[in-house]
Amino acid sequence: LAKMRSQVPVALLFNSPLAWSIARRTYDQEMPFGSFLHFFWAWRALLGGLLATLEMPVPKAKVYHTISTGYAGVLAARAHLETGRPALLTEHGIYTNERRIELLMADWVADTVDKGHNLGDARLDLRDMWIRAFEAYARTCYEGCTAIVTLYADNQAAQRALGAAEDKLRVIANGIDLARFANLPTHPSGLPPTVALIGRVVPIKDVKTFITAAGLLRQRIPDVKALILGPTEEDPEYYDACAALVRELRLENCVTFTGQVNVLEYLSQIDVVALTSLSESQPLVVLEAGAAGLPFVATDVGSCREIIEG
Repeated sequence: LAKMRSQVPVALLFNSPLAWSIARRTYDQEMPFGSFLHFFWAWRALLGGLLATLEMPVPKAKVYHTISTGYAGVLAARAHLETGRPALLTEHGIYTNERRIELLMADWVADTVDKGHNLGDARLDLRDMWIRAFEAYARTCYEGCTAIVTLYADNQAAQRALGAAEDKLRVIANGIDLARFANLPTHPSGLPPTVALIGRVVPIKDVKTFITAAGLLRQRIPDVKALILGPTEEDPEYYDACAALVRELRLENCVTFTGQVNVLEYLSQIDVVALTSLSESQPLVVLEAGAAGLPFVATDVGSCREIIEG
């Protein structure tokens, strides 16, 4: 790699007739049913990221550490190959799964192949191309890393599926300070029944499902209160959609967005904590609710089942 970088500047390689020829042949082989224009610019973006990891100088170190299997993971694998030093991966959530969800929800990726509902259609489209690229980065990272650490055992099935060797796999679970939750004030008498979602107001937390559930719960418990404890500014468009759903379901007197708060100040007011996420790793909020003695209802994602069922 070092020899190639010294002989051929990446910018020249990237914009050469050879690169154009490779792009055309790759399109013909991999995605001939889709738009070449969309393919070409996606190919440029993905190749540009890879070439950037080739150009970046590797700092001298005794150990290299990456927290994801994306471009950072590729760079860690390269550092290990070039220096012989160990490279460690600590993967809280499975990065390829997170990117897959993000890509399936993304409106910036054009759908150029109409597959309908046919899961057996082998034709590749742009989303498939992006997903396969990140899966390839993961395979490279898993192969190049000396140890692969995650938060809980179920994560390892996804890592094995992408080539992680069994003797590299480790689990180091999250920890919390139990003393912070040991002496919380008792639940004040006279408060209405209260359920809370603790988390950011973003699509992956599926706050809309929590709001809908609050509407169903109010039919059975008319005075129930539903709190959404977390920042609302990360995705203003999604927050506006959630607020609109509250108005549509006429839940203004039931659902409250608190914004960023000190959760410890609210735990004594809550009867049940809920999590409606589409994807999680090992959510601290579930551990903290348990430490505070609060029951928890969660979607079956990440390590939620492991935590709740022991």
